[in-house]
Amino acid sequence: MKGTSYFSGKILDGILKLHFKKEWEKFLTDNNGQEIELYARPYKKQRTLNQNDYYWKLLEIISDSTGEAAEALEGQIFTKEQLDRIYESLFSPKEVLKYRGKTIVTSKHCRELSTKEFSPYLERIFAEAGELGIVLPDRDAAHLLNL
Repeated sequence: MKGTSYFSGKILDGILKLHFKKEWEKFLTDNNGQEIELYARPYKKQRTLNQNDYYWKLLEIISDSTGEAAEALEGQIFTKEQLDRIYESLFSPKEVLKYRGKTIVTSKHCRELSTKEFSPYLERIFAEAGELGIVLPDRDAAHLLNL
């Protein structure tokens, strides 16, 4: 068996209906006699590549503008990668984990956000940019500008 295979489907009346049955059958044939592991989780739609490109363009615009917002940022200039980490810490939904008897609050990585979670995350970034006096293009304008 080479690497990991991914299969998705839908459970109807307690029966798993796979989306790509032929690929599943090939996997079974190719791995006949092998031990395998199966993981199952509810499907969660991740953000699209267009959303991802748009997000990184927004961070680039904010990064390029941090010099103009020097007073609000106490003279600091941030890269888009730094802004990504900062905004994840500030605005991303929190997860509460138990680790060795301690409660730890962490932020979800923005790459783990569903499309439903990602929209309010972007809204908070827009609000933050507005407070810094930075105007960001909305998604429609970004599309027209090929961003």
